[in-house]
Amino acid sequence: MKIENISKNVALKSDTDEEEEELLGVENIIKIVDLERKLEDQKKRYKQELKVKEKALKQREEELKEEKKLRKAKEKEIEWLKDRLDNT
Repeated sequence: MKIENISKNVALKSDTDEEEEELLGVENIIKIVDLERKLEDQKKRYKQELKVKEKALKQREEELKEEKKLRKAKEKEIEWLKDRLDNT
């Protein structure tokens, strides 16, 4: 009921008939629903992309951690070789 009153008021103020005003309202509702769907689809794509990027980041962090371990091992080996060289 309230919507009909609003439609009538808008129709009177804009010099369009009531049916045309209601059709415009329905058209706007359909556009809103379409935009909401597109927004949800975009949100899903972004979440999926984020998961992929987070997985790649985690993998890279693990690689860096492994490289750090190897570097420490090499540094220890270098120290050991230096000590051995100094003692001979």
